[in-house]
Amino acid sequence: MKKTLLLAGSLILGLLIQAIAQVPQKISYQAVIRNADGTVAANQNYEVRVVIRLGSEVGTQAYAEQFAVTTDIQGKFWIPIGAGVPIMGSFQNINWLQGAYLQLLLKKSGEAEYSDYGTSQILTVPYALYSQTSMNGIQGTSNAGATATFDGTKWSGTNRILIDNNQVVITPKEGYDKELPFFVVKNSEGKAIFEVYEYGVRFFIAEDNVKGAKGGFAVGGLTGGKQDPIYYMQINPGRVDFAIDDSYTGKGAKGGFAVGGLTNGKATDLKFLDLTPERIEFRIVDTATTKGAKGGFAVGGLTNAKSTQISNFLEVTRDSTYIMNTILSTGDMLVTGQVQTNVGMNSLPVTDKDGNTYQTVKIGTKIWMKENLRTTTYETGTPIPLAYHYTYNNATNPDSIITFGRYYTPDAIQSAENVCPTGWHAANSLDWEDLLQFVGGVNWQDSIRNREMVQKIAEPGTTVDGKGYWITDMRANNITGFSARPTGWVDMYNGIYFKNINKRAVFWVADTYETITIYNETGILKKEYPSTPAAFPVRCVKN
Repeated sequence: MKKTLLLAGSLILGLLIQAIAQVPQKISYQAVIRNADGTVAANQNYEVRVVIRLGSEVGTQAYAEQFAVTTDIQGKFWIPIGAGVPIMGSFQNINWLQGAYLQLLLKKSGEAEYSDYGTSQILTVPYALYSQTSMNGIQGTSNAGATATFDGTKWSGTNRILIDNNQVVITPKEGYDKELPFFVVKNSEGKAIFEVYEYGVRFFIAEDNVKGAKGGFAVGGLTGGKQDPIYYMQINPGRVDFAIDDSYTGKGAKGGFAVGGLTNGKATDLKFLDLTPERIEFRIVDTATTKGAKGGFAVGGLTNAKSTQISNFLEVTRDSTYIMNTILSTGDMLVTGQVQTNVGMNSLPVTDKDGNTYQTVKIGTKIWMKENLRTTTYETGTPIPLAYHYTYNNATNPDSIITFGRYYTPDAIQSAENVCPTGWHAANSLDWEDLLQFVGGVNWQDSIRNREMVQKIAEPGTTVDGKGYWITDMRANNITGFSARPTGWVDMYNGIYFKNINKRAVFWVADTYETITIYNETGILKKEYPSTPAAFPVRCVKN
């Protein structure tokens, strides 16, 4: 049979071109079987095997199926490719874009082996199948004006980006993380220059001295002719300019500038910034309970490097105001509370019993080490037992004792002998609470304040940009000088394992044996108890 049959076949194309939502996953194929003498093999039973290969005639088998057919009086049979008995693969998942080849194998019913009748390229792919696999079908129901998004597997209609004749509407999905922007514009270096949050908008201004109308933000109006536009507000790295026309005599609220927000009802709009020729007023809502970058005001800029680190030159929160340069007043300065100096300023270094010298910084009313403790000797001169401290060493960071310090067990800090230098002690719960409240306010655990607080105590730079130790960028500015680094910790349950190096900064709370942990993934700081026996870094505070 294998040597006595001739096969002539063809795809029947063009019959399946219809709406994608109604595409039948089939391709019609017909062939005529002739005997070796040229006569048709009429009314005969055969078994047909179809193989779809991708890329070439000997390419990868993407799909295979088989049929039982009976030829008609003219020796002809017809099969719907895609509707046979599957042998391997899925017809619906064939990637037609790679180039499809049809291999046909045939045997007479009852015979043991198939004969290969060759492989030929499918030169015309049915449009509906091409569309469905090249775009994987646009699925789901949407309103008029909806767009399609690709999730890596299929295309689906979405109303989150809705386009009609009058507007483009972008809406965040239900339950999204409101601490993150839902709309971002980035420059060619991947830096965010514009971000839209659930409750606000941020513009980032580059500090680079580049040509053109770059590195700033402007709000202006068109003139009546072709001359340059009129700018009412311009923000540049060097200054912020508001053009207030106090001679304007037309209708409306004139001669000033305001930033406001809508109320929940029909009341008058809220004004958070009101600038007139006579005064400038900032109104900060200190009762806000919703998430987002709210309740404050900041002026900052992008760094000259490729990181997305932001330097805030002026920052006003519900609790504190931060100014990163000199304050000069030509008039009186009235202060009703205390004036604290040297906040975030370097203090005198301190040396431990091993001769290690540590840089220090004043934050609030206390002086902290800027580095993790790395001594092996108590204040009394007694060696700390080897089982009470550990060091992390690897090929990429052989000098990790300097980078991360040592990791101490509870036994080391519970000892009656002090692990810190003379006149210093391991930071306790009161020390930590003073620090966190000074930097983040009394409500430092609020997610937004918490994230901003972490940025002020964490050391900037990532392993990606080669300028630090964090895995991902938290936009840290370290304006306090605390210089938290992602040391991870030592898990002592059933062995000694170093965990979350470059992902977590962890410190002991000496009196309660809790930990202060900064999570790189979220940029959030938590106070928590260890879940297993462990060793953590220690920060010392001056008595």
